[in-house]
Amino acid sequence: MDPYALFKIPLQNHLSQDAVVGVWITHKAKYRAFVIEKLFAAWGLEFVAEWCWIKTTIHGDLMFDPSLKNRKSYEVLLIGRRKASGLQPSLTDSIPKQLFFASVPSVHHSQKPFLDSLLAPYINKNAAKLELFARIVRSGWTSWGNECLKFNEAPFLEERVSR
Repeated sequence: MDPYALFKIPLQNHLSQDAVVGVWITHKAKYRAFVIEKLFAAWGLEFVAEWCWIKTTIHGDLMFDPSLKNRKSYEVLLIGRRKASGLQPSLTDSIPKQLFFASVPSVHHSQKPFLDSLLAPYINKNAAKLELFARIVRSGWTSWGNECLKFNEAPFLEERVSR
């Protein structure tokens, strides 16, 4: 997908006053700059945090050798929030600027970790939650995209036993 196509999504028209938006990016600096400087601005967001998901094995080791150029053991999540308009303080004011968290990734390509427990302290308990380009339908979230049901099939939801 052409990243500039994201400008066609009128997200700013659907965000609450204390909205938080997370965007997963690849490791290229140009995509980080694009999201922070252009996309967030177009959507009326201010950049507030950069979180890092460290991918580990079930034994706690990094997924990939750190010397590899094309495969990294981490992914970056950029977080923006609706630009402050002088209203009273919000839970989003306390979002950590940097956060590192680790988990074992799914065996399914490109499936991201659920962030509910990490975001809970910083968003309203009753907040409406939307996942754009979702690949799974989850309770408490609105899922939007062409592949919303991709990981809702039985083989993706069955528990795996580690050996």
